[in-house]
Amino acid sequence: MSAKAMVILMHEIYGVNDHMHHMQKQLIADGYDTLCLDLYDGKQFELHEGHRAYSYFKQEVGFTKASDHLIHKMKELRGQYPFLFVIGFSVGATSAWLSCTASELCDGVVCYYGSRIRDYTDQTPKCPTLLIFAEHEVHFDVGALMGVLSHHPQTVLKRFYGAHGFSNPYAKAYNEEAAKQAYTQSLWFLEQVKNKKENKLLRECN
Repeated sequence: MSAKAMVILMHEIYGVNDHMHHMQKQLIADGYDTLCLDLYDGKQFELHEGHRAYSYFKQEVGFTKASDHLIHKMKELRGQYPFLFVIGFSVGATSAWLSCTASELCDGVVCYYGSRIRDYTDQTPKCPTLLIFAEHEVHFDVGALMGVLSHHPQTVLKRFYGAHGFSNPYAKAYNEEAAKQAYTQSLWFLEQVKNKKENKLLRECN
């Protein structure tokens, strides 16, 4: 990489678990500095504790608090990196969506299966945004939601075979091929955003 870039990871309802550590290692290997914003102050849930984990998120955190926490962290890091990105998963993805619609602090956002984005489709991202969805979701029509979101500017939508959680190698829903494809797409997106910003800065300097 020609310049330092930071990726903030936003975890699922389970907290900073092995999946988040796995993502950090991948991103570091690909040249990005990373940190995972811990919304639970160290608390974790096992993957089979989905109902308890979601209840904890709703009662103790919620999307507004999570989004505010992310914006605070972005303000802290913005001056340290020429490129600042966010990658969120599930509730972390919805929190990232809310943050990028409320502020212009980050250069790009990647949202993995942010199912609750469906409650905030009236909000528009202020930076390039990649929305990654699973082919199969239990609680909503993926195609219909993608149709609504496709009208947002600066928004790229991709759909991969599998179910919610397909990128987590420790989950039953893990789909190795879809996970690789989604990660490759995410890296491509980040590089495209970075290159576009670099070219803009070069033009301004000339």
